Amino acid sequence: VGSSVTGKVASFHRDKVQLFCQSMSEIEKLRAGQVERLMRSLQVESFPENINISDPNLLPFLSPRVRAVVEAFPLQAEAIVKKHGLDSEEFNQMLKATKTNPIFRWKIQKQLRIGDIHPAAATGRGERS
Repeated sequence: VGSSVTGKVASFHRDKVQLFCQSMSEIEKLRAGQVERLMRSLQVESFPENINISDPNLLPFLSPRVRAVVEAFPLQAEAIVKKHGLDSEEFNQMLKATKTNPIFRWKIQKQLRIGDIHPAAATGRGERS
């Protein structure tokens, strides 16, 4: 772990961590809801695990309806982050820290368990750009 990441993690105050967790939780609910609605509208039971529908290389092959949902997601996630009082840079720094700093990741996972919510991104499986 680089010292700049460690220093940034140390500067994350408890309230910012809580705001980050609230944002993560709401973003994960949004993502899960959109995936569920897309699967229903496409009449499929699941998406192949090796395909990421938000991959920019895949966008041209998606139907206009699916493409619109995929393209709108980052803007909706941004609005959620702002609603919870964080700016994008703070959110993205904390998201990076969950992937690179095991102590910070544990802290986030602990906070999410307290709220009984487990978004994929906090466990290193999800991503937001």
